[in-house]
Amino acid sequence: MKKGEHAFYILAPKLKKDEDAADSDRLVLVGYQPIAVFGYLQTYGEPLPGAEDEPAFIDALPLIEVARAWNLSVGTYAIRDNPTALGYFAAGVGIGLATENLATWAHELVHAADHRLGTFTGKGLASEVVAQLGASILLECLGHPDKSDPGGTYRYIEGYCKEQDRKVLSVCTELLERTCRCVSFLLDEAERIAGELAPAQAVA
Repeated sequence: MKKGEHAFYILAPKLKKDEDAADSDRLVLVGYQPIAVFGYLQTYGEPLPGAEDEPAFIDALPLIEVARAWNLSVGTYAIRDNPTALGYFAAGVGIGLATENLATWAHELVHAADHRLGTFTGKGLASEVVAQLGASILLECLGHPDKSDPGGTYRYIEGYCKEQDRKVLSVCTELLERTCRCVSFLLDEAERIAGELAPAQAVA
């Protein structure tokens, strides 16, 4: 661990084996728990397996220029280090990804937008619904309908809603304006950054 680095916390699903299922390996969601994690950029050690391919993967992410303009580091980590979370957003640190999955990237990026807009609560129902629903909408807007995963989005949101005995439609409707504000903010930022880069590229 690099000197002076501090852990940050993510809210991760808590899973257990479904005793009633015929398939003994089936897992069910029983709640959520805070987990302390470190980004790999906060640590010393040998490069992670596949790290040599990371720059190309990171550079190809849609709206990566927005994250960089916001001074967010974007990197990867090994899923074995935190098998319950495919990604994280940590305010003031950056975004970590354990999978080459656009839906996970978009989810964490919407968290970042929510934070910059001052509405990110850090954990719980509201922020997770905004991030997941926003990710699905954002990927549709960016021309990736095959990656927006509406079924997965519904199941993810449903898990949080069941925890608080809430209805999915009611919660999504309640948070739709905040969600759309995050998506619009990201798209507007991308357009602004592209506009700033265009004159420089023309001169070059």
